[in-house]
Amino acid sequence: MAKLARRPTVEKIIDRKRTWIADTLNPESPKYDPTFPQPFRINGSQTNTWILEEVYAWVDTQIEKARRHVA
Repeated sequence: MAKLARRPTVEKIIDRKRTWIADTLNPESPKYDPTFPQPFRINGSQTNTWILEEVYAWVDTQIEKARRHVA
C-alpha cells in the first residue's frame, strides 16, 4: 500500500515552500519541472496529496543529477 503525504510534509522533504512547488507544477512557469511528482485529491478534498515513494524517487534523481555535475 502506498503511503501518502500532504503539502506540508512534501515541503519538509524537499526543503521548499508552497510557491516553489506551485511553480514547479505549473507548465506556464519557467521553473516548471515535468518530472516533479503530480499531486492528486482524494474524494473531492481541497488538499493536494502526493505518493511518498514518488517524492523520494524525485529527490534521489535530483541528488544524482547534482552529483554528476560536480564530478
